[in-house]
Amino acid sequence: MTTVADLITLQADGTVRMAQPGVKAPVVEVYEDYACPACLEFAKGENSKWLRHAAFSGEIVVVFHPFTLFSAKTPVQRANSRRALTASLCVPTPGKWLEYHDALYAHQPGPFKRGGFPYKKLVRLAKSTGIPVEPFFACLKSAETAKRADKVTELVFGRGIEGTPTVRYKGEELDWSVPWWPEED
Repeated sequence: MTTVADLITLQADGTVRMAQPGVKAPVVEVYEDYACPACLEFAKGENSKWLRHAAFSGEIVVVFHPFTLFSAKTPVQRANSRRALTASLCVPTPGKWLEYHDALYAHQPGPFKRGGFPYKKLVRLAKSTGIPVEPFFACLKSAETAKRADKVTELVFGRGIEGTPTVRYKGEELDWSVPWWPEED
């Protein structure tokens, strides 16, 4: 039986594609930051559930763009965000990525909590989702992974993204806070 996690493809540029094999379009892009309270609201909302359902049924391709939104002007949020992003880049298998993604949101610290997303918590979340801890921790602490996280963020800002969550359908920005499908009579 196919699961949503079976549809995940980890991309070299840090994006994550969720689609049935052979489905190329239409594309919905989700730009998100694991430390962003609005992203948590989106991740828990009906539109996020609808995206997963639509990808599972072969109607769309969803491309996740996790990145660090916060700048050096907000050092606490930036540090929390960057650690979470780095951790998400350390998920070794597509089948575990979505589960880890959801765990990050489920355990999101308060936006001003210094030391939110500490390494110990990120490793515990990995363990709880079945990710091997030793290689995950080595990846998490790697300078190369930190550089990759920064590169992922640079790429997103290069696309003109200024806030999160940003959801684009066929290149047009959607209002993520209202339902995207018509209400049934």
